[in-house]
Amino acid sequence: MMNLLKNVSIYFLGNVINRMMGFIVAIISTHFLNRGDVGIADTLTYTVNIFVTIASVQIWMATIRFVCDNKLLENKFKIISTGYFIQFIALAIFSIAFVCLTVFRIIKTAPLALFILSCSYIFNQNVQFACRGLERNKLYAISGMVGSLANLICFIVLLFVFKLTYNALILATACSYIFQGIFIEFFLKSFKKINLNYIDFKTVKKMLKYSVPTTFNSISYWVNQSASKIVLSCYLGVESTGLFSTANRMNSLIGIFLMSFNFAFQEFSFNIYYSKAKNKIYNQTLNYFIRFISCGVLILMPLTAFIFSFLIGAKYRAAQNLIPLLFLGCIFEAIQNFLGSVMQAEKKVNLMFISQTLGSMVTLLTLFLTIKFLNIQAAGLSMVLCYFAVCLVRLKALKPKVKLKFHSFYLLHYIPMFIITSIVYLNFGVAINLMFSFVLLFYCAFCVLDIIKKFLRKILKKINKKTSHRSKIL
Repeated sequence: MMNLLKNVSIYFLGNVINRMMGFIVAIISTHFLNRGDVGIADTLTYTVNIFVTIASVQIWMATIRFVCDNKLLENKFKIISTGYFIQFIALAIFSIAFVCLTVFRIIKTAPLALFILSCSYIFNQNVQFACRGLERNKLYAISGMVGSLANLICFIVLLFVFKLTYNALILATACSYIFQGIFIEFFLKSFKKINLNYIDFKTVKKMLKYSVPTTFNSISYWVNQSASKIVLSCYLGVESTGLFSTANRMNSLIGIFLMSFNFAFQEFSFNIYYSKAKNKIYNQTLNYFIRFISCGVLILMPLTAFIFSFLIGAKYRAAQNLIPLLFLGCIFEAIQNFLGSVMQAEKKVNLMFISQTLGSMVTLLTLFLTIKFLNIQAAGLSMVLCYFAVCLVRLKALKPKVKLKFHSFYLLHYIPMFIITSIVYLNFGVAINLMFSFVLLFYCAFCVLDIIKKFLRKILKKINKKTSHRSKIL
């Protein structure tokens, strides 16, 4: 557990800077770009992610999973070499297909920018997951900062010097992928250690068998993410997509912790696969994680009122009303990601795909049934119901092998507090929200008091052991 917390803290420090850079990009976007430009960039980026996921077969997911199963460094590089080999073939096929689609005018909007984005994303993911698989977490965290800084600088240059609009957002994202990938590879030198003799088709088959279901799972996930934007664009215009995207950017503040935990827990769950105590560890971690993420959402809601009032452009202020539903959806998304990591560790990737596909169906059904009378809020509602459905299916699927139990008593006081916080956020000004945030701090401290005490005891125990060890030496 201490190793998990250590990795979470490493990823967290990196993600704080990453998200802050991304947040600055969002602030600049809301002041200097039209809602339509932001909507187009966001919709195109999410749509490209779906096609790139299909083309790449997400082989990097198999890379990190099987690298963690091997203890010898040579065997780890056998897996990495095989993953790179599969990806090289997939990238060649993707490039040919993309050029054909562009020639026949099927891809009309920003084809060059989208192609650069696609290739840079594939390169970045392969190097990034190799880095994490080799447990070079500090290198990964620092590389994320480099990528985020590149994103901010490139966006400013492309927007103000070259006068680009939505292309500035797309190309700046591509630059962040490229710079992060190059930075990792400069220190990791994984390309130099690629050996064609390492590649055997039994390993290729094993890795594809694992990665293909995760690919379909990710396609369903990206459909969940992009369906709302596409439907909003069709029914309410691209300006509504720009509003939704701006509100959704606030989730990135929650994502500072969420991504840090998910990355660390993914590696941690792979490493405890053979442990007899893993069921107990899964249950304890799940309950701690839910309390931390749900409390974080509460505290961030009144702070978001402040952010929208002073930092977000006036054209985008209407997006503020979308926050409560999006934050609620973020909680369920966090839980379904946690359960997904457990499924990956237990190699139940087929069930991941089934649950995410059901979520996609719930998303589309909710959107088409409610968009006419809920307007943009339909997107937030579809997100909540989608991830709630995914959570239910994944909990049921994991029950035979991993008996996960949630302490439901927590919900008896958390649900009323979430409703009250939402009412204060939507109906009162910045001053009242900031004052109410102090009430929330006390409430959240009460909710996680036992976790804090337990953590401090372990830290003190560790310090005492080191002190006694030194005194014996002296």
